[in-house]
Amino acid sequence: MLYGFSKSLVKEVEVMVAEVGLSKYEALNWLLKNYRLPLSLLMVGVGVFLSGIAKFIALLALASLTLYWLFELLFWTSSTITLFNNANAALFCFLIVISVFSIPSSYCFCGVHDEYVKFVSDALKRLNLSHREQVTLIKENMREFERRVKVRVIGLRTALVICWAWVGYLLKEAIKFAVNNKGQFVAGDSYILTLSILGGFILYFLIESYAKANLLIFKIIQLGCNEVEYKMLSENKTIRN
Repeated sequence: MLYGFSKSLVKEVEVMVAEVGLSKYEALNWLLKNYRLPLSLLMVGVGVFLSGIAKFIALLALASLTLYWLFELLFWTSSTITLFNNANAALFCFLIVISVFSIPSSYCFCGVHDEYVKFVSDALKRLNLSHREQVTLIKENMREFERRVKVRVIGLRTALVICWAWVGYLLKEAIKFAVNNKGQFVAGDSYILTLSILGGFILYFLIESYAKANLLIFKIIQLGCNEVEYKMLSENKTIRN
């Protein structure tokens, strides 16, 4: 049954990407799939999400150290310190620009590796598919699954917008209170505001990591299906020749 295979393929790819070893005992498998697997997949999403940020931080650190070494050679004076600070600010802006407008090959693969695509391709081969239309139907099933996942992600992002609206309201009230009381903040209100802002950033980080992990699953399956279709086309072309 095509629907049954499509469901099992999604589950197999989840386990493969998360690198979670399943047990022969059903009860233990249930625990692994419902507790460990979601956390492992989320960590995969975190890795994909942080890959671009990590590259930016590495470039910034390397460039800053290079600048520091150059200015160390020039000897530190009040004028060189000012020049160093200005150069660092310009460097920071430059790295933001090249990170935002980076080349497609640095981000468009979404964390997909060759072995992931091969895993899906091998799984499809076990079905002994003979027509491209069969692969197309599997891809259609995956699109339906992906639509459901996107609905959940949209719901989570809506919750994030509501959270940040609440943070904005708290910030507005805190500023209004400080203006009316000559710059004084209430310690409790400041604590709540700080926690709300921190919680908003953490929530954003987790939701985007979750979204990227889900995107990775369906991208792997789509690319694996494309690989099988390509091999079918190549084989048909060889037979005709």
